Amino acid sequence: MLEKFFGRLMVRAGGVQQTGVELNAIWRYSFKKIRQSVVLKPSVLMLGLGAGGALKDLYTLFPGSSITTVEYDPIMVHLALELQLYKPYPLPKIIEGDAGDILPTLSENFDLIVIDLFQGSKVSSLISQESFLTNLKKILSPRGIILINVFREPQCLEAARRIFTHSSHWKYTSNTIGAFWDYSPLTEHSC
Repeated sequence: MLEKFFGRLMVRAGGVQQTGVELNAIWRYSFKKIRQSVVLKPSVLMLGLGAGGALKDLYTLFPGSSITTVEYDPIMVHLALELQLYKPYPLPKIIEGDAGDILPTLSENFDLIVIDLFQGSKVSSLISQESFLTNLKKILSPRGIILINVFREPQCLEAARRIFTHSSHWKYTSNTIGAFWDYSPLTEHSC
């Protein structure tokens, strides 16, 4: 459902915000928090596109980045294409399908992986599956970082903490975001 709230666009599905001011602010804050730790002109993978509200911040905060997105819901893909919230930046590569199925088929390495996978307001069960996390680790570049939004379910970050060498997390409004990486030294990250 497409809504305007005080003149600002918001996309909801099943009563849950998919794109809008609050969600964009969560990602903007998180991108700024790790920006100094991400390589120049990063290759970015975004699992969970929604209507594409976070794309402009990705392009703005990581100039020269190339972005690949995976979105399960064809309606969200349609909205992202129709609304063009990424403008004036280029259309990212959009892969329509389930992240669990698509991930093993990707051969490119990514410098930043952004995960915002939900079934309604529940974090996708993929986030707790070691096989999914191991597949993420395979495509994460040696100096790469993964960001995972788990909303109000910080316990969902436990499996990732077992898979990756380093981690950090923070809250922004009601959401908890986890950051994960493997390279050292730890001081290279400002998370």
